[in-house]
Amino acid sequence: MSFKTVGVAIDGVKTDIAVSEFVDSYFIVLTQFEKLGAIVTIKKDSIQGFEEDRAVFTIKTVLGDEEGPAHIVARFLTEQLNLRKPAVFSVSLRDSSVNTLRAIAQVLRDLHNW
Repeated sequence: MSFKTVGVAIDGVKTDIAVSEFVDSYFIVLTQFEKLGAIVTIKKDSIQGFEEDRAVFTIKTVLGDEEGPAHIVARFLTEQLNLRKPAVFSVSLRDSSVNTLRAIAQVLRDLHNW
């Protein structure tokens, strides 16, 4: 198991990021409130199509708001980082705009070798 953390300012907002890699999955914490947020799991599969393979995502809320941005954040980052293992995300963000998520994706790329 590996564990890495970093604190960065994204558009002037302190953002804490932690990544734990396990043998079979990742645990990724994203917070701008210094606490855990909604916890979701995501798994990426591919379906053999007629013309091309398509990615299918299974996202489940473990704890927290099912209507919040955690599903969108988890899917966006899973695609951006091309995660090959299932992941558990804890998401507590003030700003979940595309620009913020792109900045978080870059920090995650720099923090961990996916």
